[in-house]
Amino acid sequence: MLAFETARQLGTRGIFAEEVAGSDGSKHREFRRGFSILKGERVLLVDDILTTGGSLVAMLPAVEAAGGEIVGCEVIVDRSGGLSAIESPASGRS
Repeated sequence: MLAFETARQLGTRGIFAEEVAGSDGSKHREFRRGFSILKGERVLLVDDILTTGGSLVAMLPAVEAAGGEIVGCEVIVDRSGGLSAIESPASGRS
């Protein structure tokens, strides 16, 4: 909900990707329910509460696969204790 309100305040749309299980049991994020990112579209990832960074890390491959350009990651409440960087498991981009 906080991410959607952030998008509203910025005058842009808010979308999300859902966690889905692959046929091998692995989990990944996927844009569904009509949500999509266009190739080259600028994306700001917003997380309501950061603890381990897992939610943001899980989003990176979905955005990258769609061709989105991640311009930043913002967090409303930081409970990480000092996590300063996240890295995409797909591309290694941080």
